[in-house]
Formats: sequence, C-alpha cells, structure tokens
Amino acid sequence: MNILAGGIKIRLNLIHKAEFKNLANYEIQEEGEFILNSSLEKPSFKEMKEAFKTTYYTLYDTEKGVFQLQRYDDNIVGGILYEDKTITMYLYNDSFQSEYLMSQYAFVYWIRNYTKGIFIHSSSIMVNDKGFLICAKSGTGKSTHRRLWEKFGAICLNDDKNVIALENDKLYILPNPWSGKHFCDNNFKAELKAVVFIYQSKENVYEELPKDKALALLLNQIQLPSNAFKDSWNLIVDKLLDLKLARYGCNMEDSAYFTLEANIGGCLK
Repeated sequence: MNILAGGIKIRLNLIHKAEFKNLANYEIQEEGEFILNSSLEKPSFKEMKEAFKTTYYTLYDTEKGVFQLQRYDDNIVGGILYEDKTITMYLYNDSFQSEYLMSQYAFVYWIRNYTKGIFIHSSSIMVNDKGFLICAKSGTGKSTHRRLWEKFGAICLNDDKNVIALENDKLYILPNPWSGKHFCDNNFKAELKAVVFIYQSKENVYEELPKDKALALLLNQIQLPSNAFKDSWNLIVDKLLDLKLARYGCNMEDSAYFTLEANIGGCLK
C-alpha cells in the first residue's frame, strides 16, 4: 500500500494495516519513495553500541544502521532499524498498538531528515479552508477543545501530529494519518493562519502573544531541525511568528468555542 503523508510518498508493508483507521484515505497509485516495513522476527547485530537513551527508547549504533529499542509502560515492545529511506519495525509482541507507536517515530524521522517541513505536536482545525493549531502539553484538553469546534461545523485536520510546510510564501498544514490515540484526521490541506496555546481555566481568558513569548511556548511543541534543513526550519519558524499568536485559558464548555472564535475567526474567513 502506498500513501501520501506529510508531502512524502510512503510504501507501507504493515502487519496490522486493517486496524489503522483512515489509512485508506491517503492511498495513492504511485510507488512510495520511502519504505516502512513490519516484522515479527527479532533482528540480530554483530555489534550494538549504545548511543543515546531516553525514558521511552534507547538508540544503538549497529553495522546495519541506527537501531531504536522501544519501550512502552516500562516494557520493551520492539525495535526500529533506520536505514535512511527504508525503515523496519520489529514487533516483539504482535500488536497494532506497538506497530502504530513505532510507525509514528518512523514518519517523524523522515519529515525531519528528508523534507523542509517541520513537525509540531498540536491539534489542527480547519474552517473555510483555513487552519489553526491548538498547542498544549498532553492531557491539557487539545482534543476536547477540538471537539467543540467540530460541534460547530469545523473539521479536524489532525488531532496530534502536524506537519507544516512553506509553499509560495504561505504556511500550510499537510495531511497525514498519524494523529494520536483518537485517530482523528482528514486528508485535507489548509493554509495555517493562527497558533493558539491553551491551558485549563474556569473562565475563558484570551490574550495575544508577542513573538518572544510565543517562541518560548512553541519550542516546547516543535521538533528541532536536522543539520541539512536548519535554514528552512528557521524560515518556517519566522513565518509562524508572523501569524496570529495567542494564549488561551479555557474551560470545556461551549463558551470556550465562542470566545476563541470571536478572537481568531476573522483570520479564518
């Protein structure tokens, strides 16, 4: 199966493809330049040298490429072998959850290392072919606020993982099927017009942000560039800081939609 996601053509050889919601909406006839494989076998390496470790994974240098040993809830669930445009995921337990988790790392790796687009952890919403991002730490309420906008006719572009690209001096949200645990995404492309950083509040409090404060918040949600694309990354970030930028304390009632729409709705027309 070949798909177009985040502006790149990917050939997917997945074990649990049928469980990957909305995947068929991104299918194309052209052959994918990037290849993502799944295997139930465990890889073998002559040498493994630990290079980097986080709470969620450990990276090793091997003779075949960089290998990422993946953890979830303190359990090892598999590994990812990065061989440039070909990535193989090794599932240590035969589950869609493990396959989906690791496939997200593969997709973000390609965006960072092979495209001029940038990845932002956010929920994106489209109104009148124009889009905006809701940014916040996980668990703050991005998805809940996204559902409020859908209730009043907006379309969810992607509920978790957004790729932003610069085309003809405008920023666009590019569609992709990796959208977090709620699997809320649509294969639409929209011009990006605003970025809103939300936090929980009993009352709805909207304030526009100066560029320096917005940048500090944005850096918590954005992936840093590879060496090859530092210039394009800087250019996109500069363009992002020229958009309408706001910090929004909101509750989860309908009034949260109406207050925000009254402040940013004009740029979505």
